[in-house]
Amino acid sequence: MFRSFVVVEPDPVVSMDLCGALTTEFPVCGVTVVDSLASVASFLSARTSAICVIINSHVFPEHDHAPLQQVVERSGHVIVIGSTVSASFPLQHVHIPFSTEMVLGAIMMAGIDETVRLPAAHA
Repeated sequence: MFRSFVVVEPDPVVSMDLCGALTTEFPVCGVTVVDSLASVASFLSARTSAICVIINSHVFPEHDHAPLQQVVERSGHVIVIGSTVSASFPLQHVHIPFSTEMVLGAIMMAGIDETVRLPAAHA
């Protein structure tokens, strides 16, 4: 399963909150914030392992889903925060207003490797 997260979120406060939650909950995973789908493609070209992309629906592409399709083809996962979007590959939606717990729940449903999660005794 995935051990890296890529956050595509234009609001710096929201991205900071998401990154903090991901780093706390999954301390051995990498968390990267990018500003565009093109940056996701660049990130993918440097990785061979599966990743989880958390993307704001406002920056979700209307037509060119190729980088996100690649994420799924590499056994990764795409979580869209905001409005419902259509794609030719599976993804999860977390609707606004959302909480960090809702995003973490979507990640757990996606099947993250439990060895990267903070033990419950330390949470």
